[in-house]
Amino acid sequence: MKIRILSLLIIFNTGILFSQNRKYLIFDLFGVNGVGAISFDSRFNENNKFGYKIGVGYGTEFHSDQQHFYFTPVKVYMPVNNLQYHSFSIPAHLYYQVGSSNNFFEPGIGLCAIHTNYTHRTGNGIGYFSYAHIAYRHESSNVPLMFSLGFESPFYTPGAAIGYGVGLSAFVNVGFKL
Repeated sequence: MKIRILSLLIIFNTGILFSQNRKYLIFDLFGVNGVGAISFDSRFNENNKFGYKIGVGYGTEFHSDQQHFYFTPVKVYMPVNNLQYHSFSIPAHLYYQVGSSNNFFEPGIGLCAIHTNYTHRTGNGIGYFSYAHIAYRHESSNVPLMFSLGFESPFYTPGAAIGYGVGLSAFVNVGFKL
């Protein structure tokens, strides 16, 4: 089931990738991606305020008796000491932009497929989760850049079976118009 969802996301987004007007290549720092990601962002057409974003991200998590840190959208249930966990994700979300031509409030909702090097419940490290997205976004009219910052929060997704969400994750994005 998880492979089918991932396959459908890839097919859907590849099909509409080249048919849009306003496109950005975005570098993401933190958020549901973990440490960071590279994403493609576009509106459904030039005058529409609805858009989508899909990317590929990386996260990491480390545990020891003295320290614990994680930059990943989901947390390990029963971590092993002195082992670093890695996660690779494919987040995709839909958003709606509210605001003027350059400054927007951007609420959205998404689904993230994830692969980690630890196993839990499913017997493999493949899973998915849903997340909410809220951001401020600025698109420059003079320079081909965009900037956004905000929060993303994974939430309970039936059947996800991979760790649990870490709560509210802040993020910063910088994008270049294509």
